[in-house]
Amino acid sequence: MKERILFVVILLFGIGLGFFGWKVWKFRSVRIQKPIFVEEWSKAVLKNTQNLKIPLNKIPGKLKLVYFGFSHCPDMCPRALIDMSSAVKELGDEGKNLTPIFISVDPERDSPELLAKYVKQFPGERLIALTGEKSELDSLQNAFGVVSKKVSAPQLEEGYTVDHMVFIYVLDDQSRILMTFPGGTDGKTLRKGFGNFFNIQFEVEQFISSNSKKNGFRISENFKLIIVKMIYYSSLHNRVSKILHQTRDLCSN
Repeated sequence: MKERILFVVILLFGIGLGFFGWKVWKFRSVRIQKPIFVEEWSKAVLKNTQNLKIPLNKIPGKLKLVYFGFSHCPDMCPRALIDMSSAVKELGDEGKNLTPIFISVDPERDSPELLAKYVKQFPGERLIALTGEKSELDSLQNAFGVVSKKVSAPQLEEGYTVDHMVFIYVLDDQSRILMTFPGGTDGKTLRKGFGNFFNIQFEVEQFISSNSKKNGFRISENFKLIIVKMIYYSSLHNRVSKILHQTRDLCSN
């Protein structure tokens, strides 16, 4: 009986928050969406700045900030890398759980050696820059829905530039896109976005874990994530602890 009560309370809690979430969405720079599994990320292997092959799904960090760009980009790419590094710093100790990743859309010029010099211009030590064969990078871009195009630019020394989409993608450790940020989102806004997500996820998992052991039931990881995203979606984090404690009291009666 207690199991049913807990399940129903959590479900109603999530539905109620989801009902109000659409209002909050309109005012956010973060686009919350259904988690999207990126199969290509789970199997792709690219080269880092040491010219070593790195399986993307082995990159450490509970969350990854992924940005597609190129080293000759004059404005948006440097801005994105500064913002991502700033977000890591803003998180403080939690920054160790966040890994910013820069993936080249210009393999013709972006060798591991060039990227090694490029990333040294930006603050922080966690930034990872990756490149690879054009076919590999194209497949990865397609998996993310990223579009890039080589454009003739005779006025430039190399004779071309690359037009590309400017989004920062947030991936979890299961190769799923949890949210996206438009290019130009500053570090504080990034931190606020997934920083709250970190906090809410921890509270929900702690609550479910303690009650699962006590009442002998299990809730799937997907359902946990739905609860977390509904709470985050509604921007009611300041009420989470109170509601969870009330629910815990109900289940113990």
